[in-house]
Amino acid sequence: MSVNAPPSRGTPSPAPVGDPEQGPPVQDPTPDKPPRRDPDPGEPARRDPPPPPPAPGEPSPEIEDPPAPGQPPKEPGVIATAG
Repeated sequence: MSVNAPPSRGTPSPAPVGDPEQGPPVQDPTPDKPPRRDPDPGEPARRDPPPPPPAPGEPSPEIEDPPAPGQPPKEPGVIATAG
């Protein structure tokens, strides 16, 4: 019988060192990007510009959100309910 025998299957493994609930360490923003800040009260909100309007006589394009990854595609007119 060897001296360095593995522990028996009935013994629990030692708990991991550190807090298992703790997430990855917070990283500073990259130096080439300025840190994010809240806009000043008088400053307009920064948003993407709206798409150009369709030409006269053309129907407006339908905008729909794609389904989230791992979700089945949505059927038009069906309202999902929590059950």
